[in-house]
Amino acid sequence: MPTKPKVRQSEVIPTLFVAFLQLVNQMIESRDPSTLIESDDLLQCDHTYGGLVDSTTQTFGFEFVDGDKRDSQGFSIFWHFLLTQSQIKAIAQNELTALPMWRCKDDCGRRATVSDWYCTECDFPP
Repeated sequence: MPTKPKVRQSEVIPTLFVAFLQLVNQMIESRDPSTLIESDDLLQCDHTYGGLVDSTTQTFGFEFVDGDKRDSQGFSIFWHFLLTQSQIKAIAQNELTALPMWRCKDDCGRRATVSDWYCTECDFPP
């Protein structure tokens, strides 16, 4: 559980991540085995890794590093996405271009689609 408050804001989905999800969507539609097995890293490229995290709800989790965007200290922005299969399809088809995301109040450069995520940068004991 997080120990520091998070701030909600709408974020435009990065172009590199959209391109990755277009490939993932094709894999899902073709029933590629790597999209059917629960895993946190079966689907990956240079800037993203993840996979199916819950086969019952068809929820996928991805970690994305945006090397083009920097936080206030100059570090790359890290994004944590939990997305349903239908959200992946909508993003891949450019029907969904922004998502509500939560970030740390001090803006350490990390983002997440869930409000109760644990930030490895800020939510640790002092």
